[in-house]
Amino acid sequence: MCDQMGLIGKEMFAVDGCKLPSNASKEWSGTKEEFDKKCSKLEEAISRMIERHRDLDKQEKESELVVREQRYVEKLKRRVKRIRKWMGKNEDKP
Repeated sequence: MCDQMGLIGKEMFAVDGCKLPSNASKEWSGTKEEFDKKCSKLEEAISRMIERHRDLDKQEKESELVVREQRYVEKLKRRVKRIRKWMGKNEDKP
């Protein structure tokens, strides 16, 4: 996390045992089973959006909605890929 935020290597960074409040989301914590269900729901949403795009393409309508949803589909696919990659490397915590 610190590396992704660019904190490592620039200035001193220390972690101690103190407990601080967090803005961690329950949405991103859970068991592998829960993450698998989440991935399935995201993949279903992707399928629905793609089907809607195909229907709009058949009607030959260009819309900002289509462009926006295409970007969102790509974002969801990246999220599914990231979750599945994490699930492959990590075990459930008690």
